[in-house]
Amino acid sequence: MEREVCVTVRPQLIKNLEGQTFGRLTVLSMEGRNKFGKILWKCICSCELKKEVVCTGNILKNGSKRSCGCIKSPPLMEYKEILKKRSDKNSVWNEKCLEWTGDLHYHYPHGLVNCIFNGKKAHHPAHRISYWLHKGEIPKGIYVLHSCDNPKCINPEHLHLGTQKDNIRECIERGRANHESKGSKGVKHHKAKLSEDQVAEIRRLRSKGYTGLKLADMFNVSNPMIYYICNKKNWRHV
Repeated sequence: MEREVCVTVRPQLIKNLEGQTFGRLTVLSMEGRNKFGKILWKCICSCELKKEVVCTGNILKNGSKRSCGCIKSPPLMEYKEILKKRSDKNSVWNEKCLEWTGDLHYHYPHGLVNCIFNGKKAHHPAHRISYWLHKGEIPKGIYVLHSCDNPKCINPEHLHLGTQKDNIRECIERGRANHESKGSKGVKHHKAKLSEDQVAEIRRLRSKGYTGLKLADMFNVSNPMIYYICNKKNWRHV
Protein backbone atom coordinates (compact mmCIF):
# COMPACT_ATOMS: atom_id res chain seq x y z
CA MET A 1 0.00 0.00 0.00
CA GLU A 2 1.50 3.27 -1.12
CA ARG A 3 1.64 6.18 1.24
CA GLU A 4 0.87 9.67 0.11
CA VAL A 5 3.74 12.05 0.80
CA CYS A 6 2.79 15.63 1.51
CA VAL A 7 5.38 18.20 0.50
CA THR A 8 5.14 21.61 2.08
CA VAL A 9 6.43 24.44 -0.11
CA ARG A 10 7.78 27.30 1.94
CA PRO A 11 7.17 30.73 0.43
CA GLN A 12 10.35 32.46 -0.75
CA LEU A 13 11.46 35.24 1.51
CA ILE A 14 11.85 38.46 -0.42
CA LYS A 15 14.18 41.07 0.97
CA ASN A 16 12.86 44.46 0.06
CA LEU A 17 15.58 46.60 -1.63
CA GLU A 18 13.42 49.66 -2.26
CA GLY A 19 15.20 52.88 -1.35
CA GLN A 20 18.63 51.24 -1.05
CA THR A 21 21.55 52.61 -3.05
CA PHE A 22 24.21 50.53 -4.80
CA GLY A 23 26.93 52.66 -6.40
CA ARG A 24 25.03 55.25 -8.46
CA LEU A 25 21.84 53.19 -8.56
CA THR A 26 18.91 53.69 -6.19
CA VAL A 27 16.22 50.98 -6.13
CA LEU A 28 12.72 52.30 -6.94
CA SER A 29 10.48 49.24 -7.04
CA MET A 30 10.19 45.53 -7.83
CA GLU A 31 9.58 44.74 -11.52
CA GLY A 32 8.57 41.05 -11.48
CA ARG A 33 10.90 38.16 -12.26
CA ASN A 34 13.20 37.13 -15.11
CA LYS A 35 12.97 33.79 -16.96
CA PHE A 36 15.02 32.10 -14.23
CA GLY A 37 12.61 33.20 -11.53
CA LYS A 38 14.90 35.83 -10.01
CA ILE A 39 13.37 39.07 -8.81
CA LEU A 40 13.99 42.15 -10.91
CA TRP A 41 14.36 45.63 -9.45
CA LYS A 42 13.89 48.95 -11.21
CA CYS A 43 16.63 51.44 -10.33
CA ILE A 44 17.46 55.03 -11.25
CA CYS A 45 21.00 56.29 -11.85
CA SER A 46 22.26 59.45 -10.14
CA CYS A 47 24.07 60.72 -13.27
CA GLU A 48 22.82 63.71 -15.28
CA LEU A 49 20.69 61.53 -17.56
CA LYS A 50 18.75 59.99 -14.62
CA LYS A 51 18.45 56.80 -16.65
CA GLU A 52 16.39 53.89 -15.30
CA VAL A 53 17.68 50.30 -15.44
CA VAL A 54 16.23 46.93 -14.41
CA CYS A 55 18.41 44.21 -12.88
CA THR A 56 18.46 41.45 -10.29
CA GLY A 57 19.29 41.99 -6.65
CA ASN A 58 22.33 39.71 -6.84
CA ILE A 59 24.27 41.88 -9.29
CA LEU A 60 23.40 44.94 -7.24
CA LYS A 61 24.69 43.38 -4.03
CA ASN A 62 27.91 41.94 -5.48
CA GLY A 63 28.82 45.23 -7.18
CA SER A 64 28.57 43.99 -10.78
CA LYS A 65 26.08 46.74 -11.57
CA ARG A 66 26.89 50.17 -10.15
CA SER A 67 25.45 52.58 -12.75
CA CYS A 68 23.45 52.88 -15.96
CA GLY A 69 26.75 52.49 -17.82
CA CYS A 70 27.93 56.05 -17.26
CA ILE A 71 30.95 54.93 -15.19
CA LYS A 72 32.52 53.03 -18.09
CA SER A 73 31.02 55.15 -20.89
CA PRO A 74 30.22 58.65 -19.61
CA PRO A 75 27.12 60.33 -21.07
CA LEU A 76 27.67 63.11 -23.57
CA MET A 77 27.14 65.98 -21.12
CA GLU A 78 29.58 64.50 -18.60
CA TYR A 79 32.12 63.82 -21.34
CA LYS A 80 31.87 67.40 -22.58
CA GLU A 81 32.57 68.67 -19.07
CA ILE A 82 35.65 66.44 -18.91
CA LEU A 83 36.90 67.84 -22.24
CA LYS A 84 36.27 71.43 -21.10
CA LYS A 85 38.43 70.85 -18.02
CA ARG A 86 41.19 69.35 -20.21
CA SER A 87 41.03 72.38 -22.50
CA ASP A 88 41.36 74.74 -19.53
CA LYS A 89 44.50 72.89 -18.37
CA ASN A 90 46.08 72.96 -21.85
CA SER A 91 45.51 76.58 -22.84
CA VAL A 92 46.65 80.05 -21.79
CA TRP A 93 45.34 83.54 -22.53
CA ASN A 94 47.44 85.64 -24.89
CA GLU A 95 45.66 88.99 -25.04
CA LYS A 96 42.20 88.09 -26.46
CA CYS A 97 43.25 84.68 -27.80
CA LEU A 98 43.06 81.47 -25.79
CA GLU A 99 46.07 79.58 -27.16
CA TRP A 100 46.39 75.80 -27.07
CA THR A 101 49.55 74.62 -25.26
CA GLY A 102 49.14 70.87 -25.77
CA ASP A 103 50.06 68.72 -28.78
CA LEU A 104 50.35 70.45 -32.15
CA HIS A 105 49.81 69.09 -35.65
CA TYR A 106 53.08 67.99 -37.24
CA HIS A 107 52.45 70.07 -40.39
CA TYR A 108 49.98 72.81 -39.44
CA PRO A 109 50.36 74.87 -36.24
CA HIS A 110 46.91 74.15 -34.77
CA GLY A 111 46.37 72.10 -31.61
CA LEU A 112 45.32 68.46 -31.34
CA VAL A 113 43.03 66.79 -28.79
CA ASN A 114 42.91 63.02 -28.33
CA CYS A 115 39.20 62.40 -27.73
CA ILE A 116 35.99 60.85 -29.05
CA PHE A 117 34.34 63.11 -31.62
CA ASN A 118 31.63 62.11 -34.10
CA GLY A 119 31.94 58.54 -32.87
CA LYS A 120 35.66 58.32 -33.63
CA LYS A 121 38.51 58.34 -31.12
CA ALA A 122 41.51 60.10 -32.65
CA HIS A 123 43.55 63.32 -32.52
CA HIS A 124 41.07 66.01 -33.55
CA PRO A 125 41.83 69.73 -34.15
CA ALA A 126 41.53 71.59 -30.85
CA HIS A 127 39.63 74.53 -32.36
CA ARG A 128 36.95 72.19 -33.80
CA ILE A 129 36.52 70.53 -30.40
CA SER A 130 36.27 73.96 -28.76
CA TYR A 131 33.52 75.04 -31.17
CA TRP A 132 31.63 71.78 -30.58
CA LEU A 133 31.89 72.13 -26.79
CA HIS A 134 30.76 75.76 -26.60
CA LYS A 135 28.66 76.47 -29.70
CA GLY A 136 27.17 73.19 -30.91
CA GLU A 137 27.34 70.66 -33.71
CA ILE A 138 29.48 71.10 -36.83
CA PRO A 139 27.76 70.07 -40.11
CA LYS A 140 29.55 67.52 -42.24
CA GLY A 141 32.00 69.10 -44.70
CA ILE A 142 32.03 72.46 -42.87
CA TYR A 143 35.23 74.07 -41.56
CA VAL A 144 35.78 75.91 -38.27
CA LEU A 145 37.51 79.19 -39.16
CA HIS A 146 39.44 81.73 -37.07
CA SER A 147 38.51 85.40 -37.10
CA CYS A 148 41.76 86.17 -35.23
CA ASP A 149 44.09 84.44 -37.76
CA ASN A 150 45.71 82.54 -34.87
CA PRO A 151 45.64 78.76 -35.58
CA LYS A 152 46.44 77.93 -31.95
CA CYS A 153 43.47 79.93 -30.65
CA ILE A 154 40.55 77.95 -29.19
CA ASN A 155 38.57 80.94 -27.92
CA PRO A 156 35.00 80.13 -29.05
CA GLU A 157 34.35 83.84 -29.62
CA HIS A 158 37.02 83.80 -32.36
CA LEU A 159 35.59 80.73 -34.12
CA HIS A 160 32.95 80.56 -36.83
CA LEU A 161 31.76 78.07 -39.45
CA GLY A 162 32.49 78.27 -43.17
CA THR A 163 33.18 76.30 -46.30
CA GLN A 164 36.55 75.61 -47.92
CA LYS A 165 35.87 78.52 -50.29
CA ASP A 166 35.29 80.80 -47.30
CA ASN A 167 38.57 79.61 -45.81
CA ILE A 168 40.53 80.35 -49.00
CA ARG A 169 38.82 83.71 -49.47
CA GLU A 170 39.64 84.83 -45.92
CA CYS A 171 43.18 83.54 -46.33
CA ILE A 172 43.73 85.69 -49.43
CA GLU A 173 41.93 88.77 -48.07
CA ARG A 174 44.07 88.78 -44.94
CA GLY A 175 47.34 88.31 -46.79
CA ARG A 176 48.30 84.96 -45.29
CA ALA A 177 47.90 82.73 -48.31
CA ASN A 178 51.56 81.69 -48.26
CA HIS A 179 52.17 81.99 -44.53
CA GLU A 180 52.85 78.74 -42.64
CA SER A 181 50.90 76.77 -45.16
CA LYS A 182 51.54 73.62 -47.09
CA GLY A 183 52.58 75.60 -50.16
CA SER A 184 55.14 77.75 -48.37
CA LYS A 185 58.67 77.47 -49.73
CA GLY A 186 62.12 77.72 -48.24
CA VAL A 187 62.59 79.79 -45.11
CA LYS A 188 58.88 80.79 -45.17
CA HIS A 189 57.91 77.21 -44.33
CA HIS A 190 57.13 76.92 -40.60
CA LYS A 191 59.32 73.78 -40.25
CA ALA A 192 62.35 75.11 -42.15
CA LYS A 193 65.66 74.53 -40.32
CA LEU A 194 68.01 75.79 -43.03
CA SER A 195 68.57 79.00 -44.93
CA GLU A 196 68.99 79.23 -48.70
CA ASP A 197 72.72 79.88 -48.28
CA GLN A 198 73.08 76.71 -46.21
CA VAL A 199 71.25 74.68 -48.84
CA ALA A 200 73.58 75.99 -51.55
CA GLU A 201 76.59 75.15 -49.35
CA ILE A 202 75.32 71.61 -48.78
CA ARG A 203 75.07 71.00 -52.51
CA ARG A 204 78.52 72.48 -53.07
CA LEU A 205 80.13 70.29 -50.38
CA ARG A 206 78.33 67.20 -51.62
CA SER A 207 79.77 67.77 -55.09
CA LYS A 208 83.24 67.95 -53.45
CA GLY A 209 82.81 64.44 -52.05
CA TYR A 210 81.39 65.04 -48.57
CA THR A 211 79.14 62.17 -47.47
CA GLY A 212 75.51 62.62 -46.56
CA LEU A 213 76.16 61.53 -42.96
CA LYS A 214 78.97 64.08 -42.61
CA LEU A 215 76.78 66.89 -43.98
CA ALA A 216 73.84 65.85 -41.79
CA ASP A 217 76.08 66.12 -38.74
CA MET A 218 77.52 69.47 -39.85
CA PHE A 219 74.13 71.11 -40.45
CA ASN A 220 72.18 69.28 -37.71
CA VAL A 221 69.61 67.70 -40.04
CA SER A 222 68.79 64.11 -41.01
CA ASN A 223 70.63 62.11 -43.67
CA PRO A 224 67.43 61.72 -45.77
CA MET A 225 67.08 65.53 -45.73
CA ILE A 226 70.56 65.84 -47.25
CA TYR A 227 69.52 63.35 -49.94
CA TYR A 228 66.36 65.31 -50.78
CA ILE A 229 68.29 68.61 -50.93
CA CYS A 230 71.10 67.27 -53.12
CA ASN A 231 68.63 65.59 -55.50
CA LYS A 232 66.46 68.73 -55.58
CA LYS A 233 63.43 67.00 -54.19
CA ASN A 234 63.39 69.79 -51.59
CA TRP A 235 64.44 73.43 -51.99
CA ARG A 236 64.01 73.24 -55.76
CA HIS A 237 63.96 77.01 -56.06
CA VAL A 238 67.55 77.32 -54.80
